[in-house]
Amino acid sequence: VSFIHIDITKDFLPNADLMIVRDCLIHFSYKDIYRFMKNFCGSDIRYLLTTTHIAQSIQDVKNRDIKTGDFRNIYLFEPPFSFPKNPLLRIEDWRFPDHPREVCLFSKQQVIDSLEALNRNLSYIELQNFR
Repeated sequence: VSFIHIDITKDFLPNADLMIVRDCLIHFSYKDIYRFMKNFCGSDIRYLLTTTHIAQSIQDVKNRDIKTGDFRNIYLFEPPFSFPKNPLLRIEDWRFPDHPREVCLFSKQQVIDSLEALNRNLSYIELQNFR
């Protein structure tokens, strides 16, 4: 096992079978999530295991943008991310009184499809500012 310190939004991601991004995207702006997903899709990593919150009601399912470093609940299955609702694996990952969340395993192709959805869902002008 080895650990390295990198910026996952822009630094080279080393070859691996699995990238674990736990409790990270909940602190990233849309811009930085886009940058991370683009970086991941350009890597040789085959799978992504990442955190998403679990909607307890329809009112829960509302993503919002933040400044990187802030916090908000994130629902990867809803716009603007639109990850497929059939991840390869779901693992509950929370304790009361926190809001329910899980880590989900996605294939590289599922992440690529979600990146395309994110690209469609965010405005053209917004994306031009950070491509």
